[in-house]
Amino acid sequence: MDTATPKRKSPFSSATTLCVLVAAILYVAFGVWDFIRIDATSHSASDTLRPFIIQMFALGVVLCALCREVRRRIASTHSR
Repeated sequence: MDTATPKRKSPFSSATTLCVLVAAILYVAFGVWDFIRIDATSHSASDTLRPFIIQMFALGVVLCALCREVRRRIASTHSR
């Protein structure tokens, strides 16, 4: 008697995983570039860190909202 459990299909496709990976790489690359750009014109640590943290936080919020929407659409597609 075969008692093996059936494999559960993941709701994440390889395309979704690739998109998330590319978004993460672009986020980090933008962060490095933006920090260097701000640091080149700044005179103190607070002049560098404050704009960098504000911009990266805002971009992070946008990316989180985008990820939630993509996840919601994936879940609604797989529940049909």
